[in-house]
Amino acid sequence: DLRSLKLTRAPVEVAFMTGLTKLSLENNALTKVFVGVGQLTLLTELLLDYNQLQTLPRTVGRLTNLTTLSVAHNKLKHLAEWLLPLHPLKRLNASDNLLQELPFSLLRLTALTQLNVELNPFEDPPREVVVAGQR
Repeated sequence: DLRSLKLTRAPVEVAFMTGLTKLSLENNALTKVFVGVGQLTLLTELLLDYNQLQTLPRTVGRLTNLTTLSVAHNKLKHLAEWLLPLHPLKRLNASDNLLQELPFSLLRLTALTQLNVELNPFEDPPREVVVAGQR
């Protein structure tokens, strides 16, 4: 558990803890997730809430046992297509970021039962369409 330690980067040693099933780096000052996170293939939970993340490395797509990915309260501008290999993903929390659209690949995540993307400045669909749909 590496929560609330004011970390600006994850310790390099974490990449060698290949038996980890849960990695909690919430409430730090991370601006990047270490590329070596992709080596942690047994991870089922990756919790990165309340950091300063603008992107996630493509290597997150290698975490094919991941069931929970939480990146809420960061500065992410998009969720990339590398989410596609994450077939067992059940919970995705990307609330309160800077997301303007969602990738169509989310539709292929058939195990996904919880998706939280509230508090994002979505542009697709345009705001006018959303407002018109509420009438």
